[in-house]
Amino acid sequence: MDYKISIEEKSEVNRNINIEIPRALYQEQFNKRLAKTASQAKLKGFRPGRAPRAIVAKMYGDQIHNDVVGEMVSEAYHNAIKEHSINVIGMPDINIEDEDKEKDLKVVAAVSVYPEPEIKDYEGVSFEAEIATFSEEELEKRFEGLREQASKVELNADKSVVEDGDLVMIDYQAQLEGEEEPGEKNEGTYVEVGSGKAFKEIEEALKGAKVDDELSVEVTMPEEAEENLRGKKTTYTVTVKGIYTKILPEMDDEFAKTTGLGETVDEVRDHIRKQLEKEIEQRNTASREEGLFEAIFANNSFEVPEPMVDQEIRRILLEMNILNPQDEKSYSMDVSRFREPLGEGASKRVRQNVVLQRIIEQEGVTFEDEEVDSWLNEVAETEGRERSEIDQAYGFPGNTARIKDFMAMRKTIERLLESANITETAPSTAEE
Repeated sequence: MDYKISIEEKSEVNRNINIEIPRALYQEQFNKRLAKTASQAKLKGFRPGRAPRAIVAKMYGDQIHNDVVGEMVSEAYHNAIKEHSINVIGMPDINIEDEDKEKDLKVVAAVSVYPEPEIKDYEGVSFEAEIATFSEEELEKRFEGLREQASKVELNADKSVVEDGDLVMIDYQAQLEGEEEPGEKNEGTYVEVGSGKAFKEIEEALKGAKVDDELSVEVTMPEEAEENLRGKKTTYTVTVKGIYTKILPEMDDEFAKTTGLGETVDEVRDHIRKQLEKEIEQRNTASREEGLFEAIFANNSFEVPEPMVDQEIRRILLEMNILNPQDEKSYSMDVSRFREPLGEGASKRVRQNVVLQRIIEQEGVTFEDEEVDSWLNEVAETEGRERSEIDQAYGFPGNTARIKDFMAMRKTIERLLESANITETAPSTAEE
């Protein structure tokens, strides 16, 4: 159809698609649709299809107008993005100017497009990476954690005054600042005084308290609380129900069997050691990759469209099991309230993906089918798993195209890390 189309570049990743639809062309389509509707209309007082067109237009004109304009705009929009090879991200924001019925219809479709920066200076970049090392202390801490999980508690009937380090059972009722009705209520909650696991105000208030005491404790909600609670005062009414003693199981082979990680203490420690070494390796890999991309970002500044960041936020929410992958609405949900806590991380992930894809395209990285097979064999050997398990995990052979994309990304990252100048440093704190 005879549409006038022009593309206006608003920024690196934003375009306006300007479309003009001749009024005569619109009128022609409107008249055809009106005639068809009139031929089928069943109106009271008229034989089917014999109602005057003026009456049909009065009754159905608005709907016909909306249908015709919608179809013409949709056709023009899709033709425009195809003819101009526009890689649109997300849904367009369409504005239709149709006030003057004597003039052509003017349509502006505001769209975001996939960024296509030319990535430069990505070979041999220099950066620092925090690299952790294995710690026997952490191994013992993990082992003690297993004992903690298997611990039991016994009422200490001989003790009536709470001291630092005691395990105290409490009931509590919370009253949020400005709320008339009491809020959260809980009975039989254990607080280990001085552990830092409960609100510090409550742990401090419990020191010196006696069994059956009722305490009123004001707590300032921390930064980690939900956005609508941060910094607000909450009054906790705490009742001391009893002082308990934590009984840890003996560190022997009988306990080892109950963990499901080995038959002996040594076997359990060996399992934890391997698990810890794998976690450290993963953290160190992540640290090196983060440093690599930060260095590349420093050499390549480019804009990323908001719809891509929002889509990445949805992926993060799916990974966190906040969104349900089986619910179609999860993939289009408004994520504006998550932009503050998750937007920066999502933006980095988007930038990383764009950088990788652009380097792969610029260098023409490709793989043959036989290379996929060899790579899957390497994965199976590295992870100590059967090849059939790896095939199932990666969806081979049906998912070969996606496996090639993944291989291209991993191989590109590995090569860039090999060429990089990495200064390894110790983590800033033991906790990190």
